[in-house]
Amino acid sequence: MKNKRTYYHLILDKSGSMTSCIEQTVDGVNQQIRRIKEVAERFPEQELITSLTLFNNHITPVWTRIMPERLREITFSDYRPSGSTALLDAIGSTTDDIQRFAGSELDADEASVVVVIITDGHENSSVKFTHDNVASLIRELELTGKWTFSYIGATLDAVDIAADFNIKPINAMHFNLNESFMMYHKLNNSIDSYLNDKQSGKISSEFLKNEEA
Repeated sequence: MKNKRTYYHLILDKSGSMTSCIEQTVDGVNQQIRRIKEVAERFPEQELITSLTLFNNHITPVWTRIMPERLREITFSDYRPSGSTALLDAIGSTTDDIQRFAGSELDADEASVVVVIITDGHENSSVKFTHDNVASLIRELELTGKWTFSYIGATLDAVDIAADFNIKPINAMHFNLNESFMMYHKLNNSIDSYLNDKQSGKISSEFLKNEEA
């Protein structure tokens, strides 16, 4: 299996409106960390490299390109919601960084990328990227067959927002802030399924498709 490296990047909203679900969010991310470590042990021949970026009106990398065994669980000191929502800047800066670091690996078919965006609101404060910039970038990257973007939003129009970003409907979902544990459960299963598909030689373009562990 030539393509054995996966860059998994979680982009998580920490704007002020996320204050109502701080505990669920911290717990959900830590569930993610535990599942990532479990999956890495079950697929030792693959390399799962993870990154976590938080955003409000500022973009804050918490960790960047860390192997599973080095991951630490986040605390309430890491996740303190405040400010507004620079969603476009968060997506644009993340993809730019991945391209700079892993572009040659992707071109050589040595790696693939999964980007998951979780937000409870709409864009309102980006200064570097426009909607058209981000939508075009996502379309171009997904066409390579090496990138998969997922959008998980707390607004009722989450699937429509994802479509405007050129994210496939099957990779978009709405979640209830008060029941976000269900969303993280599905996300955990999706990581598992993605690597299982990749183990079989397939880079799946449908990240959120699987319901079962």
